[in-house]
Amino acid sequence: MRSMVEREALRVDGSHNTTIGYILVGRPLQWSRRPMQADEKTRNLAKRLRRRLSRPETLLWNALRGKRLDGLHMRRQHPIGPYVLDFFCASVKLAIEVDGGAHDTPGRRERDAQRGAWLGSRGIRTLRVPAHVVENDINRVLTRIREAVEICRRRPEVGP
Repeated sequence: MRSMVEREALRVDGSHNTTIGYILVGRPLQWSRRPMQADEKTRNLAKRLRRRLSRPETLLWNALRGKRLDGLHMRRQHPIGPYVLDFFCASVKLAIEVDGGAHDTPGRRERDAQRGAWLGSRGIRTLRVPAHVVENDINRVLTRIREAVEICRRRPEVGP
């Protein structure tokens, strides 16, 4: 039998827009977009990845954290659906991925393309940045991120 909280969550979800409903996340009920809700395994992976950022990810996070880039709120190692995004700006639906050498392999390119298609179908754009560029020219990367944010603001719609 479902608990009172779970039954209430199902009732509320059924009576409103199907993409928005209440979920239980260890606290009182909170709003969440169900299609992008990550499962527990993905959330746990994101927590582990936050503790083990690569050097380029750490450099970029230091430049983005605390709304340092034009007041934009960025999240690091953000779980979304079955994926963990390196960085995510929810206000403009922009994912930023730092690509190291492992992303150049044929199998990885296919998975990155599938991931990009999945995100795009949900209105999220992805900016891919090579790790060596982050290490060698962080200002260039920040400029690219600003440009991507402006594109997202001007044209918020994304098609598959």
